[in-house]
Amino acid sequence: MMTLEQAFAKAVNSKANRLDDGTVDWNYVDADCAMDMNLASSYQSNESDNFSSLDCEAFYNQFDALAEQYESAPFEATGV
Repeated sequence: MMTLEQAFAKAVNSKANRLDDGTVDWNYVDADCAMDMNLASSYQSNESDNFSSLDCEAFYNQFDALAEQYESAPFEATGV
């Protein structure tokens, strides 16, 4: 399974996740990361055995930290 750092690197470096001016479209990066981490499947239902709001909170805490790091000093993320 891919780590969030790897998913973030893949998504932030994807040309498909850039706006016309070349800046990052964070909505698409977020979506790609959630899909790569299988987070989206946990949203199917709050009744799902796989759903954990703590998992979601941990995901977004880590995602936000990666995004802030990228925004403060853009780099080509490697995910390693």
